[in-house]
Amino acid sequence: MSTTLINTKRIANFEINELIGSGGMANIYRATQLSLERPVALKVLHRHLTMNDNFITRFEKEAKRAAMLHHENIVSIIDYGCQDGEYFIAMEYVEGQNLKQMMTRMKRLPLEVALLIGREVASGLRYAHGFGLIHRDIKPANIMLSSDGRVMITDFGIAKDHQDMSITDTGQMVGSPAYMSPEQAAGRPVDNRCDIFSLGIVLYEIITGEKPFKGDN
Repeated sequence: MSTTLINTKRIANFEINELIGSGGMANIYRATQLSLERPVALKVLHRHLTMNDNFITRFEKEAKRAAMLHHENIVSIIDYGCQDGEYFIAMEYVEGQNLKQMMTRMKRLPLEVALLIGREVASGLRYAHGFGLIHRDIKPANIMLSSDGRVMITDFGIAKDHQDMSITDTGQMVGSPAYMSPEQAAGRPVDNRCDIFSLGIVLYEIITGEKPFKGDN
């Protein structure tokens, strides 16, 4: 598996500034949208994933669907595309920290803060589910806490239209095991309820300071 950093300073209309994160699907860069001179988060897919035609078909379909989401609790998608073999999604840049980063300093959050975060995330999920989109990877690292006080869901890049189950193989696992519903972990088809289950895991963890389930698998 290759997660090689890109060696260009510009992709399409975006100038790369710095690497700010990396995951199993993509590297995330802080970049500048040149036409509007504004900061964005640029998600560039790892090359080994883009060699799969089915994956690219799903990526393009999901990017179009996720770009339809405009909600105060969801990080907006600005653009997506491909240049010189580099597939990317440009997202709203959020100043602040994610919930995982906050939890490294505060093992447990005050109940009123945890409930506020839960309500805001649930509001964003309800909106996305109304469009038939499932996030499938709700976890602390994908919940942003902006410097102006907003709670926002990020990384809808692996969201899935639940009306089209044919693009992803049934056995493909997408998500983070510690926060998965049982059916998702088993590779079975999922619906909106998997996101609610994952949110429940997050709430349990930030209130109690530990996950509800422990084990190596």
